[in-house]
This record gives sequence, structure tokens and C-alpha cells, in this order.
Amino acid sequence: MIYGSNNIFNTIEKCLKNIGIDEQVELRYSNLDGVDIQCNTLLRIAKLNNLAELKESLLKNLLDLKEVESVTVNDKNFINIKLSDYYFQKYTKFDYMSFLSKNPESILIDYGGPNIGKDLHVGHIRTLNLGRSIYNINKLAGNRIVSDIHFGDWGMPIGLIIAYCDYNNLDLNKISYKDLEAIYPLANKLSSEDKEFYNIAKTISKELNFKNPKYIELDRRRINYIFEKSGL
Repeated sequence: MIYGSNNIFNTIEKCLKNIGIDEQVELRYSNLDGVDIQCNTLLRIAKLNNLAELKESLLKNLLDLKEVESVTVNDKNFINIKLSDYYFQKYTKFDYMSFLSKNPESILIDYGGPNIGKDLHVGHIRTLNLGRSIYNINKLAGNRIVSDIHFGDWGMPIGLIIAYCDYNNLDLNKISYKDLEAIYPLANKLSSEDKEFYNIAKTISKELNFKNPKYIELDRRRINYIFEKSGL
């Protein structure tokens, strides 16, 4: 049973019994725009001679309920109900004080982790929204929140890309977005075959962590380029 729907359930059941029909009433949440609850009982009695009379009775009696804002019966005989503000005010009251945490906690939330060496897409926005929602809920509850969004491929992968460009005399300011997708696997393969190249990439990665201006600037340009081409 849908919470707070007793009056709706009883009204439909009563309308059926008034014309001698003892049929099970089942209410379900709906994903249709402008419809909160659906009932499919009329589908099982679609051949009823006085179906039109029953529909009229259902519409009238359901609209008399404070919990119902609007009701229709579609061409497939689904009863579509939109709940009223009264329903939501009565059954979804938010007690802010009861929501507050009695023992506030310190919570670290790491949400969103796009790999900036690859395409960004709508899935990254979904993760961002979910993470931010969790952040806001906990903050509202009174918890102490520290949050972060991790950007993948920082460190050794960047060192590999920069080292590979140096190794092949490639200008990082001129390579394209698609070039980056090809360079990384090639650089990774070369690092497993050439110890000297691996050590060079490792040194560049270390310099990035030490915030060497030369390498930070190169990586900043690469990140900006990826965001620009991804359209985000």
C-alpha cells in the first residue's frame, strides 16, 4: 500500500462495490509526467457493460478527496492520479530538528573522479550531483564535511606523456586531443621496455609533485585542452 493512500484505495473499492464488483484494487507509483499513482483495476473489467458509469463515479468521488489534485482514465483504462499539495503537506512533513545529528561527525567525501586523459561525459555530471547531494545532506545534519574531487591520471601517467613528447621531439602545445589518446599507451609500453625512459618519466612525475613550474604549465595546458574538446 502506498503511504497515505488509504482514502484513495477505499474510494476506488467503494465505487466498485456500489455496482456489485468485488475486484482487487492495487495502487502503484507512476513514472509518467504529471501522474503520481496509477491503478489498473479497470483493465480487468474492460468489457463491463456499465464501465462508462463506473468511470464517471470514480472521477467524481476521487476528485472529492483532499489528497487528489486531478484524476483521469486513459484510453487503456488506467486510472491516473496526481496527488495534491494537501497530501504532500500531510504525509511528507519535514521535522528539521529530528534530522540534526546528535553526535556530529567529521566526514571526508571524495566524489567525482574523471580521468582527464579520456573523454568526459554525462556520467561525470551524475557522479558530481550525487556526491554534492551527499555533501549537502550531511552538512544540513550538522556534520563537519571535507570534500574533494579527484582528477585521475595525475602523476606518473602525466610524466610518461611529457617524457614521450620529449623523447620524440613532439611539441605539447601542438599535439591534438586524439594524439594524447595514442601517446599514453605508447609511452606506457616504452616505459616497460626502456629503463632509462622509465626513469626520465619518473623524474618528471616527481617534479610535478614538487610543483616544478615548467611541468605544471605543460600539464595545465593539457587539462584545459581536454576540457575544451569534451565540451564541459
